[in-house]
Amino acid sequence: MSIAKDVFGISEAVAKEINNVVDKGIVHDLGRRMPQEPTLFEEFFDPESFYKRSSRLTKVQGIIRSLLKDAEYTNTFFLHHAVDLLEPRLIAARITNTPIGKCGSNICEAVCREFRGLFKTWPSKSFLQEFASKFYKIVEHPDLRSWVDKICRGRLKNEKLVRIRDDLSSRILACILQKDKYGGLSNKLTFKNFPKMLYTIIEEKLREDMTRWVYGRMAVLVSKYAATYSHLIDYALLTPFVWETISSNFIRITRRKSAGLGRVALRACEDAEDEEEMRSRILRAASFYVDIYLRKYGIEPPQDCLIKYAVSFIEGFKIIQNVMENYCHM
Repeated sequence: MSIAKDVFGISEAVAKEINNVVDKGIVHDLGRRMPQEPTLFEEFFDPESFYKRSSRLTKVQGIIRSLLKDAEYTNTFFLHHAVDLLEPRLIAARITNTPIGKCGSNICEAVCREFRGLFKTWPSKSFLQEFASKFYKIVEHPDLRSWVDKICRGRLKNEKLVRIRDDLSSRILACILQKDKYGGLSNKLTFKNFPKMLYTIIEEKLREDMTRWVYGRMAVLVSKYAATYSHLIDYALLTPFVWETISSNFIRITRRKSAGLGRVALRACEDAEDEEEMRSRILRAASFYVDIYLRKYGIEPPQDCLIKYAVSFIEGFKIIQNVMENYCHM
């Protein structure tokens, strides 16, 4: 990581070692991702898995403790993750042709917020202060700019070749073929509620209504696709919001209060009498969310972005309707 050496004065040997630990070690992106703790179910009924998980977690905790003993290693570790969080936002700036001078302070604040959320218990205050003070040197570093340019060229090239209907159809097919194992129930298991959980699992596997599951998975995929294809999500990444907030307000389609534009767009497609009404309602909703979440931070997507969002969402909804018609008659 040449940024570590050129901007922070970190030795090449330490930077290389940390890169290997984070990217090629026991867990990829070690730090932002951690091994799951073994469950009570595994302890009693799958001791082999329990031992493997426990050993993996113990090794990772040992690695992290050793990193925290040395300031240079700790700062290099932090820098690696901060740059990983920074990269998608720099890509968004390049994709949308937004000057870094216009959105840099937003991006820096967002990265620091996201970092603090991920490393709550880590001694990162001094590092983040240094990161913020050197932010513009980091984003202007030739190696980082070259990498961002390469990713953007590839993404824009792929977008020119995309046919929305074909691309979404293939993604939706792949989505239907995947299924969450027990819906995460094993992670909620305790010895006390084991009989009830076991009955729940058996009952769900025997009687579950797959129609709702398939519809929900496809709708999430369409929402994410429309936000990405239109670049609306790229504009959202230029604000100081962390990814969880952006995802909640621009992609999520669940009926919870936190669901935002994705849910509104889906409801417009479900309730509208014709395609023109769908388009009109989605455009109004998209403009509302832009006003609330983007414009106040100096980010204003062009109207073409909102139109592409509406068009691709409607196209995706049509595919969902077609799939559900065939699915329900299987």
